[in-house]
Amino acid sequence: MESLTILEAALIEDDKTGVINYLTEVDRKSANEAMRLMGESIGFETMEINGNRYAHLGSASPILGYSDASGLAKLLDRYQIMTPKIGWFGHDVRTSVRETFNLNPTDSVATFIPYEGILIAGMQGQTEGAKKIKLYLLKMEKTARVGIMTSDQLKQADHKVRRLEKQINMAVKITRMPDGPLKESALEAYEQLTGKKLPEPAQLKLIK
Repeated sequence: MESLTILEAALIEDDKTGVINYLTEVDRKSANEAMRLMGESIGFETMEINGNRYAHLGSASPILGYSDASGLAKLLDRYQIMTPKIGWFGHDVRTSVRETFNLNPTDSVATFIPYEGILIAGMQGQTEGAKKIKLYLLKMEKTARVGIMTSDQLKQADHKVRRLEKQINMAVKITRMPDGPLKESALEAYEQLTGKKLPEPAQLKLIK
């Protein structure tokens, strides 16, 4: 997923296409986990339904700064974010949903908001709840990027170790060669390749 600053810029510029394009890049597995963690941290219930994790639109609205769900629903509609109704789900799922979100046992109109909706409303909102969500999202992104940097650094270190091993093996083979034109050519190739003089035999022994 691209940086949240790209999404924030698109929202500030009211770039509807830019926002929608950003949302199409959202990874579902990562989004579900982010939604779960965010709900636990901020304090709203979430549930995974048919592979997507949702919050209850009515419960999330005041947290995000909307006096009623209709205002938030309009924002989500603007950015083509699907908000499923409880009636879309099978009987068993509807029962679990009502229990999870503490809904009326006969509720047939409840609507649910996915991660993308929380993301947009949180990045755009100015209430304390929205600011908490935005801060949480930015912290998660920073943590993820630090993890990526660490992974890249480890790969670079591993590459350096492998390269050094190859150089040592080459140096050992050259050292064991009998003196003559072939060894001189090998020495010259080694120095051109590594930019270094061949280590002394005693140094190679210590390394090995």
